[in-house]
Amino acid sequence: MKFNLFNRNLKSNKPTVQAVTDTTDYSSNENDFTFVFNDARNTDINCQVISFGDLTTPRLSDTLTIFRNGKPAIKLELRYAYSSSSKLEAIKFHRFVAIGLSGFFYLYDLSTKTVILFIDFNGYFDGFKIAGDNLLVAYNSGIYCFTKHGQIKWHNSNVGLDGIIITNVGEGKIYGSEQIDPPDGWEDFILDLDTGNRTK
Repeated sequence: MKFNLFNRNLKSNKPTVQAVTDTTDYSSNENDFTFVFNDARNTDINCQVISFGDLTTPRLSDTLTIFRNGKPAIKLELRYAYSSSSKLEAIKFHRFVAIGLSGFFYLYDLSTKTVILFIDFNGYFDGFKIAGDNLLVAYNSGIYCFTKHGQIKWHNSNVGLDGIIITNVGEGKIYGSEQIDPPDGWEDFILDLDTGNRTK
């Protein structure tokens, strides 16, 4: 598991995106935003290239166009070193866009036009779930919980083995299913939303 926070000066894995100050309020109106992967249209938009780590292996990439009020606003080219899943997902969370693809997670800050967090799961991305002011990020063998400020609240790396499905969040609990004995060994789990600890 590798992750980098870009509010620090990390020279080795610094993204190839220039920070731009933006005074727009992105904290609300999530419904104003839509996301399209690998859209062949809108070729006139400048594309920000996002790349991390050693890309000496054959380069893979996907593009993400971020629309606001139906108009293309930002286009990202996400370059990565390996493919472990065909799932692509992006979701608005306060001033951030959370992006999951292959075995990677990106947290893109709309106010600064930069990726502030990148995680290599060394596995594969499973999905997102927003629970109030918490963003849950599931991958094949764990779950991250983020605050509305883009900070990691907790990380539980002992959920599932080859797949996680979050089915519901309520009354301070996370309900889901985990695959612990592939291909059919699914079992239910319950986690505490505040701590990530198991209650079942």
